[in-house]
Amino acid sequence: MFVVRSTHWAKGFKPPHRKALIASTVSIVVALTGTVGWAAYKAQQREKIEDAAALLSTACNSDFTANSQVLNTAQKQTEQATQSLSQISSLPLIGDPSAQHYLTDSAKCLQDLKDTQNFFQAQSLSQSGAAATDPTPHPVAEWRSIQTSLEQSIALLQPIASDSAISPKAQEALKLNQTQLEKVRLRMQFEQEATTELGLAKAAKQEADRLLETASTPGDFAAAEAKMKEAVHFLTLIGQGHTASEEAQALLVSYRADLQNIHSRQEVIQLRLLVQQFQEFAQFADGLDNIQSEPDFRAYSKRVHDLQNQFKTFTEQTSLAGHPATKSLELALIRYHDVSQLWRQCRAGLCNDWGRAILTQRSNWWIPVTYELEGDTQSLVTKYELNPSAGQEGQTSLNVDDIVTRIWDQADQRVQRAERQI
Repeated sequence: MFVVRSTHWAKGFKPPHRKALIASTVSIVVALTGTVGWAAYKAQQREKIEDAAALLSTACNSDFTANSQVLNTAQKQTEQATQSLSQISSLPLIGDPSAQHYLTDSAKCLQDLKDTQNFFQAQSLSQSGAAATDPTPHPVAEWRSIQTSLEQSIALLQPIASDSAISPKAQEALKLNQTQLEKVRLRMQFEQEATTELGLAKAAKQEADRLLETASTPGDFAAAEAKMKEAVHFLTLIGQGHTASEEAQALLVSYRADLQNIHSRQEVIQLRLLVQQFQEFAQFADGLDNIQSEPDFRAYSKRVHDLQNQFKTFTEQTSLAGHPATKSLELALIRYHDVSQLWRQCRAGLCNDWGRAILTQRSNWWIPVTYELEGDTQSLVTKYELNPSAGQEGQTSLNVDDIVTRIWDQADQRVQRAERQI
């Protein structure tokens, strides 16, 4: 064979150039090497995709809605698979179309995981919302904090898509949070109102105390009493179930006692003014020139009538009708009224004793010692212990001027006693 090949070459066959032969050989080797490398690259790529797909399957098919621990594991696995898939080229021939398919699945899984993470975070935020149905009161600041937490929880739940794995639980939690939020807002409003009313009550009490520092007239005490009533009113608006309830109830007892004290002081001032009215009346009566004159009678009768009305108003509008000073004024008023009635009867000619008047050269108004006022069952002498003075035993008539003076003296004594009894 060797001789034949040598003979073939000898007949003119030109062997290839040495450099060309080397180049061809290298090309063949490179081609063979590239084919082997390409196959290895594609195999490695396929392996990476399969590993990523396995991680995605494990993560996305796990019950990551069960608890945060499972969720965290699934998130790590999905993120690892996504990172691995992202490294695979998407160019034609070089890349693998299945990688993009798995990346799409990964994106959906990541969204589900994010929704679930938001759900768990929302659940954590909404735990304070249970206070909405708890009767325990909370201050406004705490209710505001609970409201903020619920609002944040709702903001996390609302974007969760209906096709998300956690959607059924999220929708249920969303409805609960919205209901609790409305209740919390109402509780916070009620608490704010109670807090405001407590502040207004304290402010009204301070104003009442300020007015009392300089109070000296019924008007001053009336103004302080009005402010104190306002304070009590605000406290009565605060019911149970507020942080201010206990303090409000304690203050209510105290404020009512203060209100009663102010009212009592006001009534005492009114009683003092009534005593002054009686004193002024006594001075008026002492200054009458002629008790038998028509002007004096009319003036006296009118002043007695006015005094009766003032006394009646006082006893009806105050709680001091049984006060010793009020009783003393009542006895004085009876005497003033009896004098008016005595004058009226004498002016009607029911008590004249002309003979006695002529003998004594005094007023022509005389009455027998047995004289009774209309409606009385005992004589004036007995009623007011107007026994004839010494040396006048057996006296059968009394001068009206003397009787009036002695009755007025008794009335004045009662007025003076009333002043001391206040």
